[in-house]
Amino acid sequence: MHDIVLGGILAIASAAVGSGITAFFLYKSARLQLGANRADLELRLESQAKEARRTRLVEARKGYLLPLSEAISKWVESTIQETNMSVRREESRRKGELDPENSARALFKAMEKAGDLASQVSYMRGQISDRTLDRLIEHAAKITIKINAARMPILRLLNNAEGIDTDTLVEASEEERGLVMLLHGYLLRANKRIEELLSGDESQ
Repeated sequence: MHDIVLGGILAIASAAVGSGITAFFLYKSARLQLGANRADLELRLESQAKEARRTRLVEARKGYLLPLSEAISKWVESTIQETNMSVRREESRRKGELDPENSARALFKAMEKAGDLASQVSYMRGQISDRTLDRLIEHAAKITIKINAARMPILRLLNNAEGIDTDTLVEASEEERGLVMLLHGYLLRANKRIEELLSGDESQ
């Protein structure tokens, strides 16, 4: 009889211990699940806040980056036209068909157009907060000054009534084309940077 009672007590105690262990593990599992849910919620809220911030940033940038991109695109097109003009001038010289007066007029007109486009971009530059884009436009402005300086000897040669020094003209034209190509590259990189900024890039 004593053994039966003792066995019952042990069985009850064992069941209690088992229930306690089960309850403990259930509690720990619930705590872990709750923590995971909270972490997931925090990540989703952080992601939503980041996306909202990116959207606001892009919308704020559109006001000045879209007009700036349009102006730079026109400048890029101008550099292509200037390169083609220089190539045609050189081809005409080689064929002995160069018209100095028309060539000088076309070059001066191209310089005026490039100056206007550079001024437009420079005017918008004050709104730029991105250092990378600002540096690219600064480089473009400095190269434009060099291009104008390189074109002055070409204009003088074309306007020389006593005849054209062809060797000097070829050398000056090659320098001009090299600088225009360099400018073209900086402008393309500037527009690429604008695309990145309009996609929400926050790096500087």
